[in-house]
Amino acid sequence: MKKLGLLILAILMILGAFIVASSAQSPIYRRPVIIRHYDPFWRGTLWDPYWGVRDPFYWDMRREYYDKRAVSDAQRKLAKDREKFYADGYLDPKEAEKLAKDQRDYDKAVERLNKY
Repeated sequence: MKKLGLLILAILMILGAFIVASSAQSPIYRRPVIIRHYDPFWRGTLWDPYWGVRDPFYWDMRREYYDKRAVSDAQRKLAKDREKFYADGYLDPKEAEKLAKDQRDYDKAVERLNKY
């Protein structure tokens, strides 16, 4: 009885080793992650020149969306340039001019967003 149990255990272990070895042989595919930007007002190839022409609410929403996006883009660029230029502790005149231009662009975007 003891020999029969050992024989069954040995067979199960050998089968388990074959299963593990065969599963290790299967190929692993790595797929890239695609991140798409969503723009709700881009019509692409389905653009209809008469759609939304007489709808002022649509145009207000569209303007507000793009103005908010311009403010966030300008703020991100200003923060990135500030971090890069202040990393070494010295701000040369060329970097100062670039930061001033970025600040003007940000102020202009905020002014345009707050205009209406």
